[in-house]
Amino acid sequence: MSAAVVIGFMLLACLGLPIAFAMGVAALFALWATGVDFSMVPQRMMHAVNSFPLMSIPFFMLAGELMIKAGIVERLIGLANSVVGRVRGGMAHVTMLAGAGLATVSGAAVSDASALSAILVPSLTKIYDRNFAAAIVAAAANLGPIIPPSGAMIVYAFMAGSSVSVGGMFMAGVVPGIVICIGFMLLCSWIAGRRGWSVTGEPFQWIRVLAELRRSMVVLAMPVVVIGGIVGGAFTATEGAAIAVVYSLVIGFFVTRQLELRDLPGIVLRAAITSAVVGALIAFASIITYLMTVDLLPQTLSDFLRATTSDPLVFMAMAAAAHADERITFKVIGQPAATGLIQKNKEKPFFDEFAKRTGLPIDAEYKSIDSLGIKDTEQLRVMKAGLFDIVSLRVSQNSRYEPTLLGLDLVGAAPDYETARKVYEAYADTLDQRLQKNFQVKLLGIWPFGPQILFCKKPISRLSDLKGMKVRVYDQNLAKFIESVGGTPVPLSFSEVHQSLWLGVVDCAITGPSSANSSNWPEVTTHQYPLGFQMALNGYAITLKAWNRLNAEQKVKMQSAFKTLTDDIWAYSKELAQDALNCNAGKDPCTTGKKFSLFNVPVQPEDVVTLRKAVAAVSLPTWAEICDKANPGCSNAWKKTAGKAVGIQ
Repeated sequence: MSAAVVIGFMLLACLGLPIAFAMGVAALFALWATGVDFSMVPQRMMHAVNSFPLMSIPFFMLAGELMIKAGIVERLIGLANSVVGRVRGGMAHVTMLAGAGLATVSGAAVSDASALSAILVPSLTKIYDRNFAAAIVAAAANLGPIIPPSGAMIVYAFMAGSSVSVGGMFMAGVVPGIVICIGFMLLCSWIAGRRGWSVTGEPFQWIRVLAELRRSMVVLAMPVVVIGGIVGGAFTATEGAAIAVVYSLVIGFFVTRQLELRDLPGIVLRAAITSAVVGALIAFASIITYLMTVDLLPQTLSDFLRATTSDPLVFMAMAAAAHADERITFKVIGQPAATGLIQKNKEKPFFDEFAKRTGLPIDAEYKSIDSLGIKDTEQLRVMKAGLFDIVSLRVSQNSRYEPTLLGLDLVGAAPDYETARKVYEAYADTLDQRLQKNFQVKLLGIWPFGPQILFCKKPISRLSDLKGMKVRVYDQNLAKFIESVGGTPVPLSFSEVHQSLWLGVVDCAITGPSSANSSNWPEVTTHQYPLGFQMALNGYAITLKAWNRLNAEQKVKMQSAFKTLTDDIWAYSKELAQDALNCNAGKDPCTTGKKFSLFNVPVQPEDVVTLRKAVAAVSLPTWAEICDKANPGCSNAWKKTAGKAVGIQ
């Protein structure tokens, strides 16, 4: 698949299609060929560009356009001319220095080339031939993506994640930018001497240099303030870019006075067009990245390169990683790395030692879902497309596309570990048949993160205290229950909750005790109410294609290994939940988390009754309406299995 994408992209680009659209068309063709649902395309594209750090790009583009219109190029040229104008090839040197100065403002080669060519090409062509003049302007403009603030560096830092900072990228570009500029100037001097061009410009005078420096000081101060603030940690890249826009407006309106209100629409439009080009590249590239990631292209290339040589030096030069052999390898989607100790201490070690744990000649290529760039709501569709072999399935998140899944974890139906185990064992065959039919995957086991309880920043003593409060929820079933007790459900992703509690966007939030502890929710809450609404069940599933590669004996070994794993996680999850409750309340024993000082609210018997009654009154009807539409007879099947096991009909 990756090869088809690359070949398709190169052919379309050679035919003259814009790069962004060439990537997009090639990606869409690959998606069509592999049968992946096209609905993920807009989701991934939007997710790729929906980023606070990327907002700095249009701001820097706008700041550059404003400064150019404000006449800063003329001032930079005047300063450069006063320093190097009276040397052989002087105008070429002036262009290079002006390009370097302009690069500290705009961060984009296109806008730099436009500004430099409009002002300098007429003068350059009077001294040099047109080809050399064009080459000089092009070279000077390309200092823009190297010298900070650079749009390319911002994009790279964003794509690389938390391991790379924008400030660090900016600092890394300063010295190379200066070295390249000096190198270009030396080359210009050599060409000018070889071609015998005469010396032009006015003689060097310190008075003139100081005068031009004084005129240009307001321009030169901007990168010092903005980039210095970003690198020094005073503000983020996006905030720095916004400051650059305000600074540029002040310079244009009140210092150079060359900027007028009627100029703003055209300036904003040019900045928007340039920013849109960058946005389109990022959006379409996200689809390419997704396809290559799920195709395990980096690992495949790594295996190939390592098989090519065993020499350590050659190995490093070829960026190899991993060894090649003839064994079967299953590609595995794991839980997010931020999930916590279950993923770290149980799941990942199991797949790292997959052959040993299963007793089969099969290895596992394990990747956490967040490292793959796949949304957890897409797991079943990715598995159906055959892009992976085994998945650590997030039940609630995937119930959007297969509501039958949520029958495992209806609000109130399984408030404790023992009841949750009964629900799973009774419902497993029904769910397995549905997954095999609709998604061609077989269920291998189910395990819990633990009871999902209430954390509040306001005092509570019972469920009725939630009346009028805003409560974070994560699925529709839970939202309906919160409404039934008078609260206002607010859907939020897990990563948004801590800040939302701190800012007062929500008053309470629901998650597991261990997850709350590891994410520092007790810093922004005061009470925990350990009434389990759900158990946050998750599972393991294997594609039928991979399952059918095994013989009868191997299938028994595989199923046995996963039963051992899930049984271990059930016990470990229970230990973690109790330990986390202790840690959150500042009690001992607390061995796996950080100690906080939450008030541990005693569970009221009437709330246990309310939650139990809510299954038949709220949870089951809400879920049944959705599930029966997607899977006729869904709710009846639940009542005959899970419902019967827990006495709910």
